[in-house]
Amino acid sequence: MKIRKIIAKTGCIEILLALKEHKKLNFGKLNKITGYSSTTTARLKELLTENLIKRIVNPNSEKTLVEYELTEKGKRLSEIVKDLKAFEEA
Repeated sequence: MKIRKIIAKTGCIEILLALKEHKKLNFGKLNKITGYSSTTTARLKELLTENLIKRIVNPNSEKTLVEYELTEKGKRLSEIVKDLKAFEEA
């Protein structure tokens, strides 16, 4: 899928920018950003498929903790998105 099609979808930009700011976030925190679990699930799958984020499983916690973070490709894209957002707000 083309990157421009992905970032045009609801919640994608918000997820990328949140991961840029916080480095790692779990599903619950990302879900609060998008507001809909189905949207969050769909966006995470698309971002994973395009190698923009990676899924990290930490089995050492009480519950198995799953977090997401940006890949190098995702970090580059998040910088572009951040600049576009700043341009839009100027």
